[in-house]
Amino acid sequence: MVLNNNKILAAVLLLSFTLILVAAGMFCASRLVNLPEGKYFAVFQNQVDFFNPRVVSDTLLTRERLFVCKDVEVIEKELAPEDLRGFSRKELVAKFAPGRWRVTFHDPKSLILTEQSEQLCSIHKNYQHLGLFQGRMAIYEGPLGYNEKIVRVESIAAADLPNDLQIKLQQAMDFQKLSGSAAAMLRGDLEFTTEEALNAALENIDEHGEEQH
Repeated sequence: MVLNNNKILAAVLLLSFTLILVAAGMFCASRLVNLPEGKYFAVFQNQVDFFNPRVVSDTLLTRERLFVCKDVEVIEKELAPEDLRGFSRKELVAKFAPGRWRVTFHDPKSLILTEQSEQLCSIHKNYQHLGLFQGRMAIYEGPLGYNEKIVRVESIAAADLPNDLQIKLQQAMDFQKLSGSAAAMLRGDLEFTTEEALNAALENIDEHGEEQH
């Protein structure tokens, strides 16, 4: 009789233990299957929004102008107007002519429209610098690195100039290739913010040339 009771008790304990294991397994399975799936979907959804944003009511629109001297002028900052809301980056690029405008839109919170100007900025339009043109020293409009407009060509041949000045004039024509420190030094020698400073430098070059002759 005692033996039978022990068998019954052992069977009850085994059944209880089995039920506990089954319940624990079901709980763990729900944690492993459902939660990661939800997290994965949320992350995936965020990635889609990040790579394909659209203009919304709180998108900050910045309009700016990029000059040929690489300076940037911020024209205005405001919330995007209603007629742009809902636009994707692709639609914005189609709306704003690529030849004149550059669209920067990677975050629905910020949209930047950059107008690409063919002019110098208000500061650099008064600059002039020395360079070379067809073997002669020339004066160019704008800062070093902008060689689009010649103000005048001097009568002095580059070959008659001191060797160090010839090297600097050649560097001026390849200004974009210079490092930061070398570019800064060349600006101090060949770039001028006023007509008076330019004329003083030209007089000094003329005097140096006369001494060599």
